[in-house]
Amino acid sequence: GTPACAAALKTLAACCLTYFCGPCELCCCVSERMGEQCCTPICLGCLGSSVTLIAYRVKLRARYNIQGSILDDCCTTVCCASCMQCQLKRELNYIENQLVMQPQTVHPVTSQPQAYPIAVVGQQPPQQRQWNSGVCGCFEDICGCCLTYWCGPCELCCCISDRAWVSSAAPPICLGCLGSSVTLIAYRVKLRARYNIQGSIISDCCTTVFCGSCVQCQIKRELDYIENQLGCK
Repeated sequence: GTPACAAALKTLAACCLTYFCGPCELCCCVSERMGEQCCTPICLGCLGSSVTLIAYRVKLRARYNIQGSILDDCCTTVCCASCMQCQLKRELNYIENQLVMQPQTVHPVTSQPQAYPIAVVGQQPPQQRQWNSGVCGCFEDICGCCLTYWCGPCELCCCISDRAWVSSAAPPICLGCLGSSVTLIAYRVKLRARYNIQGSIISDCCTTVFCGSCVQCQIKRELDYIENQLGCK
């Protein structure tokens, strides 16, 4: 019918816009709708052309409890970045026009991880909280700091990946092909989005690039806090 044709034409026009003006659209439209600064794609572009889309996809999945993995985000974005950007726009349209998420209950440690209450579009978003410890709070966990310093890559693959709800140790290895900091950026974005922690993707990028080991320690301490104090995993 006519509505279906109109929707198809609208989708086609959106895809054409992405194809011909993808970078501008990502900066001026998608970033704002994702709650990020317009300069985010420019800053993350220094790490690779696909890093911004990977971070946005990770954030959207974690925030709205969408199935998938960081490894999927990486592979699909690298193989077809334009299609991924179009999918992000369609998902944002769906969220803004139709989806009304109800607050979810935090489950015990043995259950599948659940996000904090998700903001309903058009309503005041839930209040964000601070990180439990700062980036430079390594002395709060000396053993964890030493483990990260001496065995950082192994810890990231075998310990943090599992605790950050990643099915295997593959993401740090695969995302490492895009840059040594990309995995930590993705994990930090996911942790913030899922547990409603203050910050932005630009801050995740800057802190990770300049002090990756400290960020890895901070992620580990935050996971300890979530598992021990908030009763979820």
